[in-house]
Amino acid sequence: MALAARGMDVLVVGRREDARRATATLHAGIRHHVGDVSEPADIAGIVGAAGAELDRIDVLVNNAGMGTGWASDTPALLRRRR
Repeated sequence: MALAARGMDVLVVGRREDARRATATLHAGIRHHVGDVSEPADIAGIVGAAGAELDRIDVLVNNAGMGTGWASDTPALLRRRR
């Protein structure tokens, strides 16, 4: 939202349509596209959508959560709270 408010065009990508649409309603400069960055075919679609909908990409924020669990150095106390 902050990037769109500063005049940037924003493309939100995610698997859940409801979340993408809700975000896109926050500002006219926000568009959305379905995609899962863990799927190679989806990545091609995301890049295609960005190329078709945006003049250029100045900033890329990847906030995909693709963890496999706790890191080996995570304190045991935090691991128990999971």
